[in-house]
Amino acid sequence: MTKLLNLIIIVLALVLVFIIVYPQWQENRPIDMRIGCDSTVNSNIFIITQSRGFFQQEKINTQFVFYQDPTMMLSDLAADKIDCAVCPWPTLLKWAVASEDSFKAITSVEYRTSIPIDAIFAKPAVRNPITQMRDLKNKRLGYPTQLKDVMPVVISGMGFKENEIRLVDLSNGSLITALNDNQVDAIIVLEPERTAALNQGLVSVSDPALPKLVIAPYPGAAVIVKNDFIVNKRRAAFKFKMVLDASVAYADANVEDSRRMFLSFFNLDQDIYGNCYLPQNQKLLEINKGAIISMMAKMFEVGAITNTFDVQALFPLPAQFRQ
Repeated sequence: MTKLLNLIIIVLALVLVFIIVYPQWQENRPIDMRIGCDSTVNSNIFIITQSRGFFQQEKINTQFVFYQDPTMMLSDLAADKIDCAVCPWPTLLKWAVASEDSFKAITSVEYRTSIPIDAIFAKPAVRNPITQMRDLKNKRLGYPTQLKDVMPVVISGMGFKENEIRLVDLSNGSLITALNDNQVDAIIVLEPERTAALNQGLVSVSDPALPKLVIAPYPGAAVIVKNDFIVNKRRAAFKFKMVLDASVAYADANVEDSRRMFLSFFNLDQDIYGNCYLPQNQKLLEINKGAIISMMAKMFEVGAITNTFDVQALFPLPAQFRQ
């Protein structure tokens, strides 16, 4: 009887130890996250988070996976090949028309007229110079793949029909070379290439372009995760949102330092890229939904998407981010 009692005591003691220790073990267990991003300033919030050590402080191990095509990024996120992504809002809206509840936006970046993130450029001193928007008619316009789903709205905003401009899809980093090599007649670029174009003396046709031709302010991109990630990985979702919120607050208060981190991460020359702008980062409750709705309506008008929907479906409730 005594042996049985001692065994019960030992078992109960082990259970008590498990109850006390297991939550601490869970809390201290590293979180692995594969992050889909690109080489534009859309990814600046991830770079700030990494550079400031916020990921490391919360024991989040990150692997950055770079994409040129945002649709491929969304496909990989849907297939669980990555855990989160920074996706251009037009591509996200186009995807969400078919599946509104697949992804949730927890942070957003916005392009403002006063802080130009994009611009349209042409070469100077050519036989038929392009100096204003109307000069682009029947010309070849190179654009970064990140903007592919909003280009029909851009063309409409220029006052042209779809067949009055020849679009050339290229990587953001190759657009200036394509222009200088006469592969295209004009380019629309995102930072940091906007700054490089200015430093090379290219002619600014519209700076910025997207806030003028689409909507101001312009919803640039969203940091998104799958809905399942928030529901089934509550601890990871809580910590991930927490470090991004901290990074947004830091970026707002430390613009110069944030730019330095971005340039350092991509090994960009300070003399060439040192004045590049970063977009305005927004926490979940700060996201400008009105601008997103307006852009979606314009995409629908020009046939870039087949339907509209309630964008609220793309935003999780703050209460979902609890451990």
